[in-house]
Amino acid sequence: MKTFVFPFALGFLLGRYMYLNHTKKEALDREARIQQRLLDALEDLGLSERDSSITSTSILKP
Repeated sequence: MKTFVFPFALGFLLGRYMYLNHTKKEALDREARIQQRLLDALEDLGLSERDSSITSTSILKP
């Protein structure tokens, strides 16, 4: 029984670690894309690059 439990637990922990890292990377990439789209939209509205950066930061990070 011990020969089954240890590899199973090890595989589970490694899989969980890889899944969490992948999910975190996807979330960071998604946030970066959203922020870039927001910056582009604010600059299209006529705000300067600095003003649009400040505004997007205040919108995304309360």
